[in-house]
Amino acid sequence: MSTFALLLLCAQACLIQ
Repeated sequence: MSTFALLLLCAQACLIQ
């Protein structure tokens, strides 16, 4: 679960960038 949440956050950050 933690890994999935982290991946989701990373994807969001990538979109922002």
